[in-house]
Amino acid sequence: RCWFSEGPMCAPWNFVRGKPSVNLSVLLGSMLMASAHSAWLVVALCLLPYVLCVMPDAQFFSGLNLDLPQLAKVKTYYNANNIPAAKDALVTYYKTRTTPKWYFDPLHPNKSAVTPNKKGADSLVMGNVENVNIPYKFPNGSDYDWFFNPTYKSDKYPYDPEWQWQFNRMDPWPVLGAAWWGLSNDSYAETWAKQMTSWVVACPRPAQVNQSDWSAWRTIEAGIRMGGSWPDAWNRFLSSDAFSPDAVILMLKGFMDHGDYLQTFHTSGNWLTMEMNGLFTVGALFPEFSHAPSWRKFAATQLFEETRADFLPDGMWYELTTGYDQVSIGNTLALWQVASVTNCTGDVPEGYVGILQNAYRYNVKLMCPNGQLPYVNDAWPVNVAGQCQQGLPYFPDDELLQWCASNRQKGAPPPFESIWLNSSNYIALRTGWGLEDTYMLFDVAPLGARHFHQDKLNVIVDVFGRRLLYDSGGGPYEQSRYREFAVDTPSHNTVLVDHQPQRRAGPTDADPMGSGNPKTPRPTFQTSSEFDYASGVYMDPYGTQAIATHKREVLFIKENIVSFVIVDTLTPNDSKPHVYQALWNLLTTEYAKTNLSVVTNDTGLPNMAVYPMVPGTGVQTYVAFENASSLYGWDVDRNPPFYIHALEIVHERSGAGEMQLVTFLLPLQKNQKAGVKSIVASNENQDYTIDFGDGSFINVMLVPGGGIKAVVSKAGQVEVVMAAGVDI
Repeated sequence: RCWFSEGPMCAPWNFVRGKPSVNLSVLLGSMLMASAHSAWLVVALCLLPYVLCVMPDAQFFSGLNLDLPQLAKVKTYYNANNIPAAKDALVTYYKTRTTPKWYFDPLHPNKSAVTPNKKGADSLVMGNVENVNIPYKFPNGSDYDWFFNPTYKSDKYPYDPEWQWQFNRMDPWPVLGAAWWGLSNDSYAETWAKQMTSWVVACPRPAQVNQSDWSAWRTIEAGIRMGGSWPDAWNRFLSSDAFSPDAVILMLKGFMDHGDYLQTFHTSGNWLTMEMNGLFTVGALFPEFSHAPSWRKFAATQLFEETRADFLPDGMWYELTTGYDQVSIGNTLALWQVASVTNCTGDVPEGYVGILQNAYRYNVKLMCPNGQLPYVNDAWPVNVAGQCQQGLPYFPDDELLQWCASNRQKGAPPPFESIWLNSSNYIALRTGWGLEDTYMLFDVAPLGARHFHQDKLNVIVDVFGRRLLYDSGGGPYEQSRYREFAVDTPSHNTVLVDHQPQRRAGPTDADPMGSGNPKTPRPTFQTSSEFDYASGVYMDPYGTQAIATHKREVLFIKENIVSFVIVDTLTPNDSKPHVYQALWNLLTTEYAKTNLSVVTNDTGLPNMAVYPMVPGTGVQTYVAFENASSLYGWDVDRNPPFYIHALEIVHERSGAGEMQLVTFLLPLQKNQKAGVKSIVASNENQDYTIDFGDGSFINVMLVPGGGIKAVVSKAGQVEVVMAAGVDI
């Protein structure tokens, strides 16, 4: 029985028909009969490669190693052409085999070993699903249309192809499996079996790879389900009567198809980690498949080589995103864990796991005071202690991981505070390692290989432990102006030139991380107990042209008066006047605007005052602003309500020649007033005195060509002299 599965016409046809798949036998027959009309013949011939079948029995049995002693009965029946008996013998074998081992014993469901989510399982039985935090209820319960997407032409949601893609990962299956084990309710097993068999029939393996919208066979989904939901469901439901002999054979065919597909079609980067984890898992769980040994060897070798190339010397994954860094770590480790439990470690190259130690350490070095990673490029919340707990069993003597995995309770904090991670070029500045310390992440990095944002020289600040000057992490992968805003310069804390965003060229074979203009100077970094200094340069286009060079210098004052001085120097490539805007995005809607500053005003929380220091700097504030051409003041989140009101401050100067925007950021403790009485500029706006009115002051001197000197005096304390980026 042939079904229309994948290919250029798959998506619109399936969606219009409202069915997961359409039997095209009659359609194709009619076209071929009408082949006197050449146009119909061309259409029919174009469709033929996409009319696919569930794997035929002959192909399936040829994919088994029938010479294995445990498959002797299967071989006897198959050689006698008694296919039903061969299938029965094979099902009996799989329903009773005791190896390879899995994380739990599939033959003896143990209620005490699971924590069933009855509410979640009941909801799935009723047809409720949720992908990318968007819920949908199928009208016929768990009778799923695997090609449906509720965001398509929706009045409520922007179109997001991830909904249908992630639907085909079958992430809820472990909920049904745990509920069936724990509650002995056969409706959970029956629901799962119905879904699994419907998917195998509706979504046979395509003859060609399909990574497009509406695909059920993107290689990322194929890898994810083989590394997660499918092997879990196989082992959870193996002893269930709902997992009938026909269903067992269908699922085995599905596993076999996935193995061949993932070895034939695989990609690179974080996708490869998922593809190879899935491929290895199929080969480890089903050693009876003829290609299983080669799948395991291929997957482990491919992933080993990829991780050796893609984890940078400082530990960051070359895509330069704190979210997908964890995806790559997790899938790399998962392959080893499967190898360990199934006794297949001999297929894994020596030194495979050791690559991950530096990646776990990187997370600690970049960690924010709240124990999360900063949002860098496409990102989401990552609990660093949890990641270290995952890695510590493999690196038990690593003191940095020990300290972090204990939630900072055991051992000593790292011997450093601020650090330049000089392969990825992220700079973490901090007053200490406590929950209420102040922290800045300074992004002087390349674009990254994937999932990048146009945000070089962006800064993120946590004030006394509160995430406040923020990067949204990009939000959901929908097709909307909010997503476009969230990955572009206007939503980041950097500079626009002539209202134009940064436009670094994407990665290429010659420049795989999108480093941009090869003449760009390396970042600089200086750290001490009293202050940190860092600088970086952007020399690539704004809009379509390289209008100006942007150099950003950061002085982090850690002694006496915790604060930041940020100097943005804009050097145009012509003699024309230009407009320069420094952007500051803050996670609040409560603020007060004075003649000196904009101060966030959240009761009971740490706050921050933002001061433009150059006289005549224009200041605008926006909260949830949008018009036909622009958005300002939005935190675009992956979770509902998705578009969160926020404060965006814009500092603006314009003119010809080199210009500077100088900004003073003053973190404020709970209930602390800003306290700055005046900021006086002198020496042609190269020297500044910040007077707090109580005998405290900061004198700032900008050094021509780069560098910042400062004298910090807090009433009653010894003055601190700082020379950042220059000699005293």
